[in-house]
Amino acid sequence: MLEVNVFGTIKFTKTMLKNDMINKIGKIILLGSLMSNMNYLNSSFLKSKFKNPKTVQELLDLTNNCKISFKNKTTDKDEWCINSYSVSKMVVNTYVRVLSIRNDIEINDITVYTEILDGLKQI
Repeated sequence: MLEVNVFGTIKFTKTMLKNDMINKIGKIILLGSLMSNMNYLNSSFLKSKFKNPKTVQELLDLTNNCKISFKNKTTDKDEWCINSYSVSKMVVNTYVRVLSIRNDIEINDITVYTEILDGLKQI
């Protein structure tokens, strides 16, 4: 779950920005979820990490710590929630905030946001 929702999203977005594939005044829309509520986290320390992100690398480090915790089956001890999907969507929502304050995003007037869908909708 973390590989696709977090690492895949960050890698794809980075590639798009690096190769100038997003026009000025373009939009980056990432899919969020109601499951991304930080109340699912059991630790005030972890909540603070999600509330005050500084860099993408900080988010990647946080995600890797979570990944290790799931692999070692120590999510309770490490105070992560038991659902990797929730964590992945918390990271994506936080990534949107980190992206939105980047200089290249601001200069090019690119809008970055998450969209939370209420169930599946046919388009």
